[in-house]
This record gives sequence, structure tokens and C-alpha cells, in this order.
Amino acid sequence: MMILPSLGIKRTLLALPFVIISKIVGARNSCKLLFRILRVTEGIIDYVSMVNEPENLHPRHRLIKYYEYFSRRIKASDRVLDIGCGNGFVACQVAVATGAVVLGIDINAEGIKSAREHYRYDNLSFAVGDACNMNMENTEFNVIILSNVLEHIKDRHEFLCRLKNTLRPERVLIRVPVYNRHWHVKMQEELGIDSRLDATHYIEYTKDTFFNEISEAGFTIRECEYQWGEIWAELNG
Repeated sequence: MMILPSLGIKRTLLALPFVIISKIVGARNSCKLLFRILRVTEGIIDYVSMVNEPENLHPRHRLIKYYEYFSRRIKASDRVLDIGCGNGFVACQVAVATGAVVLGIDINAEGIKSAREHYRYDNLSFAVGDACNMNMENTEFNVIILSNVLEHIKDRHEFLCRLKNTLRPERVLIRVPVYNRHWHVKMQEELGIDSRLDATHYIEYTKDTFFNEISEAGFTIRECEYQWGEIWAELNG
């Protein structure tokens, strides 16, 4: 067995079983196994951590508070459309924090049912709707929220162009996952492993791919931050 002195004896002993396996099946296959174990472990952590959270929400909402990025950019006089609102958590946080009128839509009827049961405010409503096929005519929203939504849409250029040309929002607030979030991504690709955070993602963004996609649809980026492996951005309509 190869000992790497700089890593110390403790770390070497912890890795010993997989070093032995790598001698049998090769280092490449050993690393593929470890990445699969890591993915399963992360899924278990997600599940267990949600058990004692209010309404079984993922703790990232409470810990990261990404929705505050949206709320700080919304006024009470705004009319907000949260596309792909899921269980309604973000729409609720924005409505409560800002006093703005907020409509959350999502294709998942069960999610909308849950949102209506849990979040009841006069300035907040929910509807079942497919963002890619919804009728955008005669709507009066000046702010659009796309929180971890864009990466799930196959034809994003058409979708963004429809948003801009039909809804004509003043601002679009976006949150998307970053591709170059960890060196593991490149190694997983080298090993032939799916590196996406979610199997339903059509894209995970670099700075260049995000900026290009947004500008090609006719939007301009007013502000952009990189937080927690994500891009948070405010677009001008």
C-alpha cells in the first residue's frame, strides 16, 4: 500500500479499506464507488435533516436564507410572479417580508395544494400552471422570481424571450446552480459519473454560460452574486 506521509496515519487508516479495494478493482473503480457512496450519504443527510424541521422543509432554507436576496429587491407596490414556486415557501417569505402582492405557480398540483394549506395571507395566492406553456397575455406582474427553476427548462431561450416580450417585467430575480462549484464535478465527469445536482437539470451554469444565455434573451444583468454554489442575479427587463 502506498503511504502518503503528508496526509498522516489517521487519514491513511481511514482510507485503507478503499486503498485495498483499489488494488483489486483499480483506483478508477474505487473512486466511482466512493462517489456513489457520497451521493447516497448526502441524500440520507438531506432526508434526516428534514425530519425535525418545521413542515419538513429542507434546512438550507433556514440556514442560507437565500429568499432574503429576493425580498430586499421587492417593494410593497410590486406585483410578483414566482414561477415554479414548489411548496410555496419562497413566495410566502417574499409576501410577508415585503407586503407585495405575490402569485406562485407550479406544475405540481400537490405542491400547490400544500402551499394553499400552509401559507394563507391576503397578498399571497397560488395556482397550478406550466411555466413553459402558460398564457402570459394580460398579466400584470412587474417582478418575476425564478428560484432554482431555469435549469429545469429545456428550451430556456424561448422561455426567457417569452418572459421578456410578453410579460415585460421590470426585474427578474434568479437563482441557479453553479457548474464549477467543486473539483469533484470534473473528476466525476472524468470517471463517467453524472455530476449534476439533480437528474432533471438540463444545465448547471458557469459565469459565461449564464451571462450568454441571459443576454441572448435580451435581458441585462444588473447585479450578480455567487453564494453557496449558486448564482443569485437581478436582471433588468
